[in-house]
Amino acid sequence: APETAWTSLWRFAHSRDVASRLSTEGRQRLNRLLPLILDLCSTQPDTDALLQRFLTLIEAVLGRANYLALLAENPPYLVRIARLLHSPWLAQELARFPILLDDVLSDTPVSPEHWPQTLAAQLQLAADMEERMDALRRFKNAEVLRLAAVFWTKQMPVETLLSQLSGLARLTLQTALDWAEAEMQRRHGNVRAGNGQVARFAVIAF
Repeated sequence: APETAWTSLWRFAHSRDVASRLSTEGRQRLNRLLPLILDLCSTQPDTDALLQRFLTLIEAVLGRANYLALLAENPPYLVRIARLLHSPWLAQELARFPILLDDVLSDTPVSPEHWPQTLAAQLQLAADMEERMDALRRFKNAEVLRLAAVFWTKQMPVETLLSQLSGLARLTLQTALDWAEAEMQRRHGNVRAGNGQVARFAVIAF
């Protein structure tokens, strides 16, 4: 549907974000990037939907000049992103959290057995509880997106995916639970059960 594609491109090129958020250098990078995307989309199934998802993603990273440079100068990354954008959910999540592009495109993903150490290292950089919670969210979102990308590109069976998602949930919840328990004790002291023993917190999930 060339008319639809042209309309989408025209609206994108004349959007307020493109007009106001791009420097001269950023516009030059965008001018190099868009023809690459068009060429790539023309070779893919579901061309129109893929083009629209690419435009939505590019709009999300307009304020991040390093991402435009990364994509414009590394066509193989565009091919990898195109495979992910065929998934409506992955396309939506990448547009919502464009900062996670780094994690999805990384050639050295974190293996699940190293999740605790990786998370602990990221949390050490946080100055307060709000930053720790942000770091935990980013870690969880990055790993969920990475697992989804690996599964979508048929590099992981569903049984492994479910097991690793459960492990990620367990680590994330345990981390948050420890914080919640410590904060409750700081504010209110220990909560006693009917038998006089300290009551335990629990998270029950399915």
